[in-house]
Amino acid sequence: MYDCSTKADKDSIFVGHSLGCITLLRHLESIRSQHLHIGGYILVSGFDSPQITLPELDSFVVEPLDYAFLREITEHRFSLISSNDEIVSPQSSLALAHSLQTELINIDNGGHFLDRDGFTHLLPVYDILENMLSE
Repeated sequence: MYDCSTKADKDSIFVGHSLGCITLLRHLESIRSQHLHIGGYILVSGFDSPQITLPELDSFVVEPLDYAFLREITEHRFSLISSNDEIVSPQSSLALAHSLQTELINIDNGGHFLDRDGFTHLLPVYDILENMLSE
């Protein structure tokens, strides 16, 4: 687990899900003064625009992200997107992925990657991490 008081470095790999994605990206922007270069990040059902299903989260996406900075800090950027996510629109996840130039992993009928959607293990994340750590 990442300790916010510890300096992020090339061995730091971050995983975010849903609201955790924008939270993670904002955190990375907030520590930019550390001359940041990290191992990578994986965004699962990420978004950076208002969601019809979650209007209470609009305040999280008012300020635009610094996409250039978030691309520069690592070459290992991944986005997992479900074709039938009813909580975060797949189009929003795709738009964020394009802005960050992440590698896309589309999962048909993954829902919002919750246990009720059949996900108690997200093997694509495990596979990405395994590949990143073997480099």
